[in-house]
Amino acid sequence: MIRVLHILDELNTGGAENIVVSYLSNIDRTNFHWDFVCMNIPGKKNGRLEKVIEDFGCNIYKVTKKQKNIFKNWFEIDKIIKNGNYDIVHSHLYEISAIYLLSARCHGVPVRIAHSHSSNENRGLKVDLLRLLLKPLLNSVVTTKCACGIDAGISLWGKKEIEKVTIINNAINTSDFKYSDETNKKFRQLLNIKDDTIVLGSVGRLQKQKNSNFLIDIFYEFRKLNSNSVLILVGEGEDEDKVKNNIINKGLTDNVLMLGRRNDVNDILNVFDHFILPSLYEGLPIVSIEAQCNGIKCWISDTITDEMCLSEDIKRIPLSKGPEYWAKLINCSEINSKGKRENSHLLVARSGYEISSEAKKLEIFYKKELGVEYEV
Repeated sequence: MIRVLHILDELNTGGAENIVVSYLSNIDRTNFHWDFVCMNIPGKKNGRLEKVIEDFGCNIYKVTKKQKNIFKNWFEIDKIIKNGNYDIVHSHLYEISAIYLLSARCHGVPVRIAHSHSSNENRGLKVDLLRLLLKPLLNSVVTTKCACGIDAGISLWGKKEIEKVTIINNAINTSDFKYSDETNKKFRQLLNIKDDTIVLGSVGRLQKQKNSNFLIDIFYEFRKLNSNSVLILVGEGEDEDKVKNNIINKGLTDNVLMLGRRNDVNDILNVFDHFILPSLYEGLPIVSIEAQCNGIKCWISDTITDEMCLSEDIKRIPLSKGPEYWAKLINCSEINSKGKRENSHLLVARSGYEISSEAKKLEIFYKKELGVEYEV
């Protein structure tokens, strides 16, 4: 039995944790046992993925949030690693992974992985300085460098090291995100949206990175061109109040549906005619893969890597062009037919984003790193 410890910030429904749990759901659990470390946030409900993880027989260790007390945080994780008899420690926390992988090295863990899930991330001078100081330590304790894509790999490891980085695709269960006309009709009824109404939508945290207010500005301009339209926002976050105020100020209260955090994103995507992601930066956003799998017309900022452009139905647009330009492009584009949408999942699977086959590759990768014999 190969024992793996994954270290993440939270176990809600964010991109990185969703990916990890998707792999967990498809990994051979007769040969692999996974445990999880996440940060304990007082007063916050258990993460939505926690029950799923526990149902798979994994242990979840909640430790002091690193922003609250980094020394206590490190000491608690060090103890978990020391007592866990792990073969692999797989950290998803960028440069801060260095201090945890140092513990792993000290306690004899043979495979120590640092995994980048984002690119060009800027969290302020204090955090950027800490990351700069930790980078040499990270390089000295890591045995395996991973990323969700080329841009995310360059962001953490640099261009000179990218050939040494293993790309682990943000894979999904494509059948879960296949378009269903029946689900489209069902959810339009539930959300009180008419069949002929054009639906723009986005999924993600309402925060600076996602450029949420720019999205509202795009929809404001789009409504000038097509009044028979609505915007659906799935997600929550620290900018939620700002987004709500922008919606009110632009007179869009009756035209924007804020659905909060949902567990049925795969169903809600069926309602979208256009998916919009004007992020300031990303790694390789899983929701863009899900949207393409569902056959939705996708409009993303050119700050996002083109690695995620699997079909002709995804367009990268400069943010500098402004919301009016975005709105005009979207309005001039025909929405995809039912038949085209129903077959889009096949392209996504062929492109290396089907979780069942990618999970098998991860098993082989883990065994190879450990020097264990494996079957191809």
